[in-house]
Amino acid sequence: EPPKEFTELLAKAQQHFVKREIPESIAIYDKLIKMFGNDKLLPLATVFAGRSVAYLWSGQNKEALKDARSALQANPNSEEALLCSAHVLFSKNDLKRSLVAYQHGFQRYPNNKEWEKGVRRCLKASAKQQNLIQQKQQQQQ
Repeated sequence: EPPKEFTELLAKAQQHFVKREIPESIAIYDKLIKMFGNDKLLPLATVFAGRSVAYLWSGQNKEALKDARSALQANPNSEEALLCSAHVLFSKNDLKRSLVAYQHGFQRYPNNKEWEKGVRRCLKASAKQQNLIQQKQQQQQ
């Protein structure tokens, strides 16, 4: 069982995020990583995934992707970390890799509708991108 301080700080970081107090949330996640980052027995994937989402909301995509990867390293089976990674890739407009990630997650976790929504969002964005490319090609002719 995680130490009380870990659990309390994690809850605090999540509460700040829910209130959209993103800088405060990130600061607490930073503190958790500094204090407990070497303890392999703790659910660090949750901490990195939480900070990754906070970074994503604040527009810090590079940091968000780095934390999503750290979350997957901490726990390759973490659904939260996989979903976070897919979201980050989509936000970076990396439609091919995000689609693969969403499809992978949908196969592993078919009961979570977020995966299916992600697949649909990627397909819709890809179709839109293809239409724009075709329009440009037609204009150039």
